[in-house]
Amino acid sequence: MTVPTGPFSKQDRIRSRAEYRALYGSCKAMHVGCLVFYAASGDGPRRLGVTVPKKVGGAVVRNRVKRLVREAFRQERGGLPDGCRIVVNARHSAARLTLAEAMGAFRKVAERLAREGYPQ
Repeated sequence: MTVPTGPFSKQDRIRSRAEYRALYGSCKAMHVGCLVFYAASGDGPRRLGVTVPKKVGGAVVRNRVKRLVREAFRQERGGLPDGCRIVVNARHSAARLTLAEAMGAFRKVAERLAREGYPQ
């Protein structure tokens, strides 16, 4: 089990539509279980954006999935490359996501980025 690396602050979030669009234009897509990760390199701290469509479930379920993904990122961000920007899109089956599964997905993404790098 990894040690939490501090709070998940506003600086750690991808918030604006422009940031999402810029990231989607220059990213690498990785499918891990019920989550799809879009990763791109950048400057500054590691950052995360989360999107959960209504197909996943009602508001309570969608918010739970977002909380789990944010917590997994908070605990596993030390293994991600510096300046990494990630957007996580949840699939329909994410309604049954657990924290352990989300953390495992982030570990797999970190390993893959370390092995393959970002798109050029």
